Amino acid sequence: RKAGFAFDAKGKAWTFPAQLMADKLRVGSPKDITQEAVLKLVEQEHLMDLDAIPGVSASPTAVPDAPLVVAVANGQVRVSGNTYPMRDKLRSAGFRWDAPSQSWGKEEALVQDALGAAGLPMECTSDSVQHLIEQTEIKDPEKRDEAAAALKPLPEVRVEGDNVFVINSYDVKEDLKKIGFTWNMEQKAWAKSAQDLLSQLALSSTSDITMESLLDAASATEAPQPSLAPQPSLEIAGDTVRITNSYSIKQELRAAGFTWDKESVTWQTPLENAKLLCSAQDEQGVTIEAVTKAAAQKLSEGGEVPPSPEGKMSMADPEIKIVDDQVQVLSSYSIKDQLKILSFRWNVDVQAWTKSAPEVMDLLGVSTHEEITPDALVKAAQNAPPAANVARAEAYVTVDDTSVCVYNSYDVKDRLKNLNFRWDADRAAWTKPTEETKKDLGVEEDAQITMELLLQKCDAAVPSSPGGGGDMSKPAFVEINDRDNIVIVRQSYAIKDSLREIGFQYDQEQKYWFKSTSEVKKMLGIENQDDITAEMLVAKAEEGVPAADGGGGGFAPSAGNMASYLAQRSPSPARTDTNPGDQLEALSSMGQSAQGHTVDSPRPPSSAVHA
Repeated sequence: RKAGFAFDAKGKAWTFPAQLMADKLRVGSPKDITQEAVLKLVEQEHLMDLDAIPGVSASPTAVPDAPLVVAVANGQVRVSGNTYPMRDKLRSAGFRWDAPSQSWGKEEALVQDALGAAGLPMECTSDSVQHLIEQTEIKDPEKRDEAAAALKPLPEVRVEGDNVFVINSYDVKEDLKKIGFTWNMEQKAWAKSAQDLLSQLALSSTSDITMESLLDAASATEAPQPSLAPQPSLEIAGDTVRITNSYSIKQELRAAGFTWDKESVTWQTPLENAKLLCSAQDEQGVTIEAVTKAAAQKLSEGGEVPPSPEGKMSMADPEIKIVDDQVQVLSSYSIKDQLKILSFRWNVDVQAWTKSAPEVMDLLGVSTHEEITPDALVKAAQNAPPAANVARAEAYVTVDDTSVCVYNSYDVKDRLKNLNFRWDADRAAWTKPTEETKKDLGVEEDAQITMELLLQKCDAAVPSSPGGGGDMSKPAFVEINDRDNIVIVRQSYAIKDSLREIGFQYDQEQKYWFKSTSEVKKMLGIENQDDITAEMLVAKAEEGVPAADGGGGGFAPSAGNMASYLAQRSPSPARTDTNPGDQLEALSSMGQSAQGHTVDSPRPPSSAVHA
């Protein structure tokens, strides 16, 4: 609190605006804030000028001499009113803050005992309780923590329906995880199926499930070890060598002539090829060590494996499956062109080319599923009339308030790229904002956007760069956004690798690269931000900039989304301390949350940028 934090009751954490903290610690950027620096700040009670922050005051607004309000209900003594000046005494007297009731509470019986021990009337009246609090000596933090721990409720097991819940479980949560409990947000407790737990503990009744039995089971269970990446392994299946768990050496295997088989999820090569690779006389010499060593040598040399006696690598034969009246062709790479001719469609979910079974039966002129074979499909494709080779559903366009979508667009996708359309995997369509499209086409009404007009404009447009940076013939240029304190680089496809090297991040929505102005100035060693040029950035990238000097790593979210970066970087400083709490928790969440801080007004429109 003294350092300017505000408590967020929902997030149960003390929060502070990230950029303000960065300024206070003089680190320049929120990404440089460390837990050690914040803890040191809090420990030293290094006070900020809270009166200079809108909505925050360094002193409580309540009247200092206002009396406390004491109420007794449901076996609890509740103290509210002007409790801020008395908070340390309340803690030392064993009262605990209750956020929902916005009061300090303690069991009535314990308060009566404390009144009697202090020589006061044991009736919990406002005068007696206030007098008790006023004469309480403030304990040092260590003793107070010990007293609070003594009052902390013990873990408790509850059986409700088919589930077992453990409440007040923070101190035993690791034990509960070891025996399969999971956190239930609704119940605010750790939970597990009662039937599974009875089997695990070898008990016959839920009444036998106690906290002691759970802890005993946890102590007898070893904590799960961090999973280590499995090592590659080799097996020989007939005339084929298969490598599993091969991600770490996939480049080597590819260079050595292995091919990926999706169905078996392995890299494969004929046994004869593997023997040539390992210079082995028989299959006994084909081991994972020999293959890995030889494949790595091939990759370093950039060479190829000698061809097999058959002249080419073996490949899994196409396989037909009929699932839910749908024909699925697996391991189909060798006949994918024929399947396209027959209007099969690639299904990402099942990793196969698919088409309705009745349609395939009509196409082949057969009456049963068993007659649908890869050979029959290949023959049908060869006998198809020439028109079948282009028999694809025509592209069509839809328009709504936000997007123009082009479907069945495979044959026109390259033309759409010229007009900066982008592929939307969720919609399975090429899309572009409606207003931008109308502006490009020179039309005013949605109904005027037609497929014919789009393709005419696409054919007339200059092809855009692969990275969406526009015409690659245009040089990159720098803008300075003063409002967000960032350097923006546009038309940047030609220098994108250089920008990435020096820590710039790409904003997918705005289509530009960006980085904090202060970091760029520090990196380039200049004072005037208007001196920043694209040439200087490229030159700095060629020099090689260590991460510690502001180079690699950046500071924005990995997704490169500017909006999320600004939301993290610039929360409003206006905030309200709604909960006194009793200790800072989860400091590592600061800077990633605006909990406890309220925004006074919407963000103003973007300011002009200077070239």
